[in-house]
Amino acid sequence: MDKVDRDLDGANISPDRLNVAASYVNGPLSARIQTQFFLARQFERAPGNYNPLCRFDGYDVTDLFDTFYIDYYSQTVRPNDNARYFAGRGRNFTLSCDYRF
Repeated sequence: MDKVDRDLDGANISPDRLNVAASYVNGPLSARIQTQFFLARQFERAPGNYNPLCRFDGYDVTDLFDTFYIDYYSQTVRPNDNARYFAGRGRNFTLSCDYRF
């Protein structure tokens, strides 16, 4: 039996991810919107055993949209442990001012 020949869990393997961003600059005004796509994956907890409880469904996060999601860590590391179950914030807006003198 190959006890060491198995997948690591979500605490040790990050999800495949695609980042997309668009920036706009016009004089002193600028804007940026960013989206991150986290792709779905399965974890083989024992050789040939894919426990559906440890499956990561994937999600995307765009800064300005109010999307509720359960983060990668909560879905893949001890998914039935309520003390480690975290939801991510979906809306993020940053306003900053840059003054040069």
